[in-house]
Amino acid sequence: LLMFALLTMVAPVRAHDVFRTDKQVPASPAGGLLIDRICPFEMPIQPLLLQEALDRALCHNPKTRQAWMRIRVDAANVGVARSAYLPTMTATWQGMRSQSSTTVSQQPQLDSKLHANSQTQSLSLNWLLYDFGGRSASLSAAKALFIASQANHESALQASIIELMQSYYATQYAEGALAIAREAEDLAGNSQRVSEKRMQRGVASISDVLQAQAAEM
Repeated sequence: LLMFALLTMVAPVRAHDVFRTDKQVPASPAGGLLIDRICPFEMPIQPLLLQEALDRALCHNPKTRQAWMRIRVDAANVGVARSAYLPTMTATWQGMRSQSSTTVSQQPQLDSKLHANSQTQSLSLNWLLYDFGGRSASLSAAKALFIASQANHESALQASIIELMQSYYATQYAEGALAIAREAEDLAGNSQRVSEKRMQRGVASISDVLQAQAAEM
């Protein structure tokens, strides 16, 4: 007796967002603060302006990205909680093939073979109409977590903006201070050279040269 069980091959399918919970999720980790709505990923070829630096910081900051992913997860959980109100349908199919053969020694006319195919299908529909408030409580909890994740994302954005602006202006101040220091160094060097030439010509004294050297140092 030879029996074969035919198993149904299930291809992976993309989940469909029936409740459109993705519409409540920001398009990027930066929320609605981006100018072109697309996070920049290419390397900058020139010094960044404040808005450009802000876009990159909001998009690529690990804290804002983590908070954004949390929103996506909680939005999906809201959809899952709402799906409990929908009916469920289950379909099954099963096929079976059997083959048997009988051989009688020295009596070939009594030999026999049997082939049989069978199929079964079933379809069931279930719809939970009342569960004493269990689905409602789950949905309320999912919505509360979703609201909390949105607030956490806004907080992460604000913290990132403050941190970026402090770092950006600190960098601008440091660059300005460096430029002023270099300019002062150049002026002191010029003053020393002028004092040395004046001393060589007898117009200035050695004290003037020493003062110029001290100013350069």
